[in-house]
Amino acid sequence: MMCLNYNREISSGESWSVTEESIPTGNTAMDQDYRADAILYSEILHPQTGVSASEVQYAEWSIFDSSDLIGNSLFDSTAQVLASNALNAANNQQLISSGYFNQFTLYIPADDTSSGPQEFIGTATTPEPSSLMLFGSGLVGIAGVIRRRLVGA
Repeated sequence: MMCLNYNREISSGESWSVTEESIPTGNTAMDQDYRADAILYSEILHPQTGVSASEVQYAEWSIFDSSDLIGNSLFDSTAQVLASNALNAANNQQLISSGYFNQFTLYIPADDTSSGPQEFIGTATTPEPSSLMLFGSGLVGIAGVIRRRLVGA
């Protein structure tokens, strides 16, 4: 997971409720920002040569909190270019219609105020193969019971 807000802090032992949301594919500026965050997060998952995780994180933070990064030496030109490229790519209709953004999940605090806890982005959870196998075998078992009852009746 990756945090989205530079100016929000969390403390050890703190707890809060979140809602899991899909990356929005609408036309608002906020929708574009979340899609840009997903594109930047994919840079952490599949790093490019010469781009550090720190630069990606600062690019990520600049999407929502750019004014807080002015004068911060770690928000360098590479981070600025990463953020700009992600914002431009966020409106790519081929990416939107391909389902590319379905692999990401937003974790938004239930009390989402400007001073509230962090927002995070992560990859969408997928069932592991053993869970799918267990689920499938349960369905086969239920089908067998139903078949026996229908044949026996």
